[in-house]
Amino acid sequence: MLDRLAAQGLIVADAGYGRSVSFRLALEERGWSYMAAVDPREIARPAAAEPFQPVYGRLGPPTLPRYREAAKPLMTFVDADARFESVTRCQGSKGAMTSRFVVLEVRLSGKEASRTAQEKAGGRSRWNGVRPLLVERPEEATEPTGYWMTNLPVATPVTDLVRWAKRRRHTGPARCRARYPAGQPGGADS
Repeated sequence: MLDRLAAQGLIVADAGYGRSVSFRLALEERGWSYMAAVDPREIARPAAAEPFQPVYGRLGPPTLPRYREAAKPLMTFVDADARFESVTRCQGSKGAMTSRFVVLEVRLSGKEASRTAQEKAGGRSRWNGVRPLLVERPEEATEPTGYWMTNLPVATPVTDLVRWAKRRRHTGPARCRARYPAGQPGGADS
């Protein structure tokens, strides 16, 4: 099934799949791009966090690299300084469908991400675990309403990220899907 989906170029997953770090890492191992809704309680570290190697005291097993900062939930990365920008994704029956979004960089955390980092480091790979996090907070909302993680480059335009994140196969007005040309994010073939 995943092989069939990957032929589309980008796998879009809801939070049921997105909350599984192992699922996202398996997609990356295959070299596939994804946009997955994630639970705001998932933990991560700031992108600038770097592991340090504690000094080995020659007793017990060798020490593993560690972070000085504790991992925290994704919802804590959105602060008052976050610069949300308005994005209109399509024209709906009641007018333009607009919301505000920000893209943040976070470093994956947790057991599976740490295990992957150690495996890649053993193979001398430069896997850094930093991923873009797309956060939605509508104008009238006081708190963010949606979180999506992707392995697309950070330089990807926010409008493209939003189109992929908000893509729905069976919901939403047909004119929103038809407005984008085939082969484009949100297009008729997506």
